[in-house]
Amino acid sequence: MGELFGQYAKVAEEYQRQDAEALYQYEEHYMRLLRNYAGEIRDIQSMMESLRKERENFYREILPETERQIQADSILSAEAKTQWIGEFRANMENSFRISEELISHYVTANQKEFKDMLKKAFDRV
Repeated sequence: MGELFGQYAKVAEEYQRQDAEALYQYEEHYMRLLRNYAGEIRDIQSMMESLRKERENFYREILPETERQIQADSILSAEAKTQWIGEFRANMENSFRISEELISHYVTANQKEFKDMLKKAFDRV
């Protein structure tokens, strides 16, 4: 998903205020935003954790078991078995990719809202 918060790493010199009150206000607002978005942050963390576990389970348990069962089949040709397993793996990878894109879209939408709120607070400081 890339570096989601890389754009927050530097603030242009003309936008920097060095006085303690401005830094305090900025930090206070930033922490308030984090508290306000704590639910969304937990949701994102949960979605990503769930996707990682699902992918791990697929490669650790489901795919090997499926391959074992297909290889044990005496009716299918070796070619058909290989093709079916390849398609199964490709379809699951596509499903994982779609899930990642949905999570990424959710993160991006929340990040934009968070950034807009932070910019409003920064403009007031």
